[in-house]
Amino acid sequence: MKTILISLLLVVAGAADKAALAGKWQIHINIADHESDQSCTFVQNGNDLSGTCASTGGTSALTGKVDDKKITWTYKVNGSSGPVTLNYRGALNSATNMTGSVNVEEYGVEGEFTATQSN
Repeated sequence: MKTILISLLLVVAGAADKAALAGKWQIHINIADHESDQSCTFVQNGNDLSGTCASTGGTSALTGKVDDKKITWTYKVNGSSGPVTLNYRGALNSATNMTGSVNVEEYGVEGEFTATQSN
């Protein structure tokens, strides 16, 4: 009985350490001194992320991965000169905050992002 209880506690403790991203997040990005805000809704299924991000360029589907506290996601948005791919790499700092970098694939520029869960 003790072995089962200890095993259950270890599983619960391990699950608490993993990132739980599901929900709505407000994201602020700064790329080459150009700042913008967007709202992303994440759906998490194990280590896989899906969902949408909405900004002035419209709403786009996203795909991504979660690996412990590390998060990556990508989506395309229609820019003024055509489609632009945004690649995010970040880390969950708390249950409601993450930070990291964002890369604009077509232009080879990188910036930073901060995000706060807004559920």
